[in-house]
Amino acid sequence: MVNVIYVFGTGRWSKEIIKCVSNLKNVKIFIITSKIHIRNWVQKKKLKNVFFLKKLPHNNQSQISKIFIVSLVGKHLSQIKMSIDKKYNRIFVEKPLVKNKKQISLLDKNKKKIYVSRIFSFDEKFKFFLRNIDTSKIKHLKFFWHDPAYEKRRRIIKVQDKTIKYSFDIMPHIANILDLIFKDKKIKPTKFLVNKNKNNESKFNFWIKDINVFCDFSRVSKRIRKIEFTYHDEKFYEFDFSNNKRYLLKITNKKKTLIKRYNSKLNNLKKMIFSFLLEDQKMKLLNYQYSKNFFINYDKILK
Repeated sequence: MVNVIYVFGTGRWSKEIIKCVSNLKNVKIFIITSKIHIRNWVQKKKLKNVFFLKKLPHNNQSQISKIFIVSLVGKHLSQIKMSIDKKYNRIFVEKPLVKNKKQISLLDKNKKKIYVSRIFSFDEKFKFFLRNIDTSKIKHLKFFWHDPAYEKRRRIIKVQDKTIKYSFDIMPHIANILDLIFKDKKIKPTKFLVNKNKNNESKFNFWIKDINVFCDFSRVSKRIRKIEFTYHDEKFYEFDFSNNKRYLLKITNKKKTLIKRYNSKLNNLKKMIFSFLLEDQKMKLLNYQYSKNFFINYDKILK
């Protein structure tokens, strides 16, 4: 079992990860930062075994150490390189992995050391919902992913990474979900048509084989998480996971019929984090290659 965890990042997602692992026995957590607000948060939450360092030390080979990089994406490459230079060989990075395809090429030789967040791969109930969908019948897919400019989630302020376009921040989730819909078959998006791709809002289409995929993203709107499935026979399904309750609806003549419902918790984050810490079989779902394929497949809308 891991003995020491080092964390880069002081935002909401890093706090969620720190809370997940702070109760582990015989594990020390070091946050690499000089920021005061995260110290105050740790004290307020009375978290145990959480300490602070200004710099990442060289890896002590006598202990099992792992890195979590949950900072702004513009810092990822330098923090990954620093971790590798200091002899760490298990590095978890929040999506997006880096800023562009060129930076990906700089990491290839160390790909076995890098693991990237793919949280929907650990959502068994989400995958169960998708088993209600017959992928062979899909004609259109629509993704709606909106966030407000300011939001609190689970009592922690959610701060957007304004250094990148919102589409770049969300597309790794969409790619992850598409892998699940098509059961991890090698899918190749084509025929990109961009209607709008601004910093805060995006609308675009692309094709996966004969399926038209539409994406509508915004971080200056009301919170929405929704996928619409339209079959060739015009049957229509809607999967709504905007809030903690998730719904799969069948829509006929504008009438909605509930098929499935369940509550969403942070269990999926815990599953993903502990898979990385324990290096179990599901750790392969965080494989570096998924992120490399993402930059290759969606490069036209990431620029």
